[in-house]
Amino acid sequence: MVVALSLALALLAPVATAEPGEREAIGLLRVDAEGLEPSSLHQALQLRLPALQVVDHREADAALSAGQLYVQLARDGGRRLRLTLVTADGRAYDRLVDPGQDPPERVAAAMIANLVVAIEEGGLLPDRTAVEVPGEPADVSGVDVASAEGVEAAAPPSAPTPPWQLGISGAPGLLIGPGSPRGADLFAAWTGALALSLRAPRGPIARFALRGGGRRAGEYGLTRLQFGLGGGMTWRASTLEMEVAAAVTIEPWWVTRGGVREPTYRGGVARTPWLLGGELRLAAGHTFAAAGAAWRVGPWLGLAGALALDGGGGAPRVSNADGDPLFRLGAFELASGLEVVAWLDLPPRGR
Repeated sequence: MVVALSLALALLAPVATAEPGEREAIGLLRVDAEGLEPSSLHQALQLRLPALQVVDHREADAALSAGQLYVQLARDGGRRLRLTLVTADGRAYDRLVDPGQDPPERVAAAMIANLVVAIEEGGLLPDRTAVEVPGEPADVSGVDVASAEGVEAAAPPSAPTPPWQLGISGAPGLLIGPGSPRGADLFAAWTGALALSLRAPRGPIARFALRGGGRRAGEYGLTRLQFGLGGGMTWRASTLEMEVAAAVTIEPWWVTRGGVREPTYRGGVARTPWLLGGELRLAAGHTFAAAGAAWRVGPWLGLAGALALDGGGGAPRVSNADGDPLFRLGAFELASGLEVVAWLDLPPRGR
């Protein structure tokens, strides 16, 4: 239903009332898509336009020439897609597409195919003229501002600014490290984290994370609850995404015995078991679009350091009453695991 409506909307563009122009054979589409899955879009285009070659515009090594179309696709602050087709002589055709619940790549491909046929038949008037293709020299062959009589030349289109995004992530993992006491084994704890991230259009992020973890040693159990606040940067290339972030952390922890919380002492004095530290984090993974969100799935790695927050400083020594070491805690720790992130587009300001 949505696809049919989208195709119908494409036909609502201004139709030439003068004699139709000469047929224009299109042989190549140079696609510049943001926020969509490139391989799915290319496959959908090849299915609908099997006689045309589809390439990534960023990989093209020459200016747009006759018989080629520049195709620009970007999200318009949410699920809607802003579509622009530009010919070698500067004619531009603009559409706004709402894919609804259908895959956006399929809906966009259907709209593009419909417009390509209309352009080849010479039955559509352009929405703009003398338009330059982004990323090409200013003197693109065939563009003549004075050639469109009575039509004001439009400024070259710029790619719509990507929206701000909210990230919701889950990341199970484990902790290992050389923290005190030395007699304890290398394994520190199993962990699981939930995080909220706010990403700016160009990649900077702010991040808040809540990570819980623990382990057992005989009748004793260790529970850790870490709060982290920080920021970093993300980089995206095709379907790959990498994130680097740093955070300040504060972490209450406690020991139980037989399910009952045990008091903690340091030098014979009762202490509040808290850690204060920081973490440097690296995450990378494959990205794809599904259920109205952009997803990333991949590994993460964290290098952390923390010291006791009480007056003694240093890393806590967690031992039983006989002095036998129980758990590693604090000092330097290495964390790793698998992360799943869903990025949701936030509505633009003023809407």
